[in-house]
Amino acid sequence: MRLSLIPRIYDMICAPCVGMNHHNKNIMLACGFIPNERIELFIWLFQTFLSLVGAKHSITVMLDQALSVVAANRIVFPQAKHRMCIWHIIENFIIHIRMLRSQH
Repeated sequence: MRLSLIPRIYDMICAPCVGMNHHNKNIMLACGFIPNERIELFIWLFQTFLSLVGAKHSITVMLDQALSVVAANRIVFPQAKHRMCIWHIIENFIIHIRMLRSQH
């Protein structure tokens, strides 16, 4: 499952849950809209997702670095391995490299 926060539209956060099928292709499993990034809302979102998939827990979860998302993931998917989304890794890399270059 991959959760990536998409920019706000109508002052709501779009949180798609994307999985991988047996052909190793990404597929949309669910999509939720929440008004803010409170831990309780992500717990609700993850638990609702679990009820939709028959309480089958993910082995690996790819998330961004938002503290509320990571905290909710630890509560709802305690045995899942947390991985960073490649987009966020590249974006953070670019930001930090720019900061290092500007210091010299």
